[in-house]
Amino acid sequence: MSGWSILFSTKRQLPTAWKWTMLGGVCDFLDSRRIPVNNGERERRIAGKDKSDLYPYYGANGQVGWIDNYIFDEPLILLAEDGGFFGSTTKPIAYIVSGRCWVNNHAHVLKPHPDVCFEYILHALRIRPDVLDMVSGSTRAKLNQQIASRISIPLPPLPEQKRIAAILNEQMSQVDKARAAAEAQLEAAKALPDVYLRQVFPKPDQPLPEGWQWVPFKEATGRVNTQTRKLKTSEYKCSGQYPIVDQGQREIVGYTDDRSCIIYEPLPLVVFGDHTKVAKHVDYPFAIGADGVVLLSSRNGVDSRFLFYWLRQIYIRHLGYARHYSVLKSKTIPLPPLPEQKRIAASLNEKMAEVDKLRVALEKQLAEISAMPATILRKAFSGGL
Repeated sequence: MSGWSILFSTKRQLPTAWKWTMLGGVCDFLDSRRIPVNNGERERRIAGKDKSDLYPYYGANGQVGWIDNYIFDEPLILLAEDGGFFGSTTKPIAYIVSGRCWVNNHAHVLKPHPDVCFEYILHALRIRPDVLDMVSGSTRAKLNQQIASRISIPLPPLPEQKRIAAILNEQMSQVDKARAAAEAQLEAAKALPDVYLRQVFPKPDQPLPEGWQWVPFKEATGRVNTQTRKLKTSEYKCSGQYPIVDQGQREIVGYTDDRSCIIYEPLPLVVFGDHTKVAKHVDYPFAIGADGVVLLSSRNGVDSRFLFYWLRQIYIRHLGYARHYSVLKSKTIPLPPLPEQKRIAASLNEKMAEVDKLRVALEKQLAEISAMPATILRKAFSGGL
């Protein structure tokens, strides 16, 4: 039995004056009033109407659109019925709505009884990994109403519910602020590569720095034309002499020792897959793990890492041709002298490495912040506040 299952097990002894109750004993289910409306119908209904005349349309995990009418107009708790984050220790399965709104059939609609604290019940449902043991369905987990009504709630006296809810409201507000700040910092860090690349590469309509020239893409690169074979997943190993580079992942996804799996010896090489997000620079022997990978070598006078960063900025700028090698062949590359290419590439390598370190640190910080609500709620419902 997991820690969360133990925490919400009705066999666990509660603090004095607390009692175990079931969700159905403290909330009314208003599910019969829900009305699902498909995307096409909603789009038809809201077409040409002002945003002020529309109402939020909610699903399992929050608002999923707008609609031109409402079926609820009071504070309610929505609990995921299917498609929720069941089993998660960081993402909620319940949230609050208020005012005029519409709810589809993917969320249970709960109205807490007047003799319990509304926000206490919300917090008791927000993060409940133990509910995963209650859902059914092999492809899309579903928490039906009959089962949902039996979710256990540790219930203290009403004054204590209000006290705990007030503390949780404040703590969760602080967590939300910290999360928003961390997310903003992470987005800023993710934008840095674009900033650095824009500083280096002129746009087609901009004048070139002295000594630079526009060179046709097909003159700066050479395509490595070799027979390739898509490796089966069963051929991937956890270790081996040659890394496997996959088109979709754009990273090393496995290893092989089989030289017959199209091995490319070390040479200045750029992997560019049609319909992929970005090129990858490779300077080690490797195997191809998927179809659709284009292999480019840099010709004399062109640094392969400079070429790689040019391809990367092409995608970041969202120019449509970045996704298709056949169209790229008709484009031109702004090239400085080779020593300047190498200097620029080395500088970008250093900056991108710094960005990667910053991004990893911020992602770790965000993960730690995201884990805080679970810690806070565990403490609250064990009587520790």
